[in-house]
Amino acid sequence: MRVGYDADLERALDAARVVLAENPRILKTPPPDVGITRLEDSGVEITLRPWCKAEEFWSVHYEVYRALLDRFHQQGIEIPRPQREVRLLPTAA
Repeated sequence: MRVGYDADLERALDAARVVLAENPRILKTPPPDVGITRLEDSGVEITLRPWCKAEEFWSVHYEVYRALLDRFHQQGIEIPRPQREVRLLPTAA
């Protein structure tokens, strides 16, 4: 998930850790990884790597990202939208 470059990164990472800790399907051992993995055009990429039972993978995936989206909205953490600047140049007549 991406957050804006102006976002408080520690707060965003902490929010992700809390979401993972609150999900009962996520295994405690090994502990989940949360970190910044890329600097993109429109924001900073945060990657979550929780461990769960294989048969629960997709359910956990959907639950975690929905909960993280809700948490970011509640805490006012910006989730950037891609933007492009288009310039129209005059043509030679």
